[in-house]
Amino acid sequence: MVGRVRHPVGIALSGLGLLTLAACADPAADIPADPLFEETARPAERQDYPNLSTVPPRPEGLPTPEDRARIREALERDRALLREQAAPPPDAP
Repeated sequence: MVGRVRHPVGIALSGLGLLTLAACADPAADIPADPLFEETARPAERQDYPNLSTVPPRPEGLPTPEDRARIREALERDRALLREQAAPPPDAP
């Protein structure tokens, strides 16, 4: 007998078995844990859910409608002034 012909299913099963054994190896098991990570990792503290039926107080120091109108008018004047300055001269070709 010169050589044996191998069955393709047997070869596939052998390869699958080798892959299964290789998957059992855990390369991360050989690496020691980082002590910095161990110090910072801690369980989360349990907190109660907030009461959604309460409304927080209105923030203080908000601009009044008159203040907002004055600011808007100033911005509109500034915009108009800049458009006049950026316009090309009338005699430009």
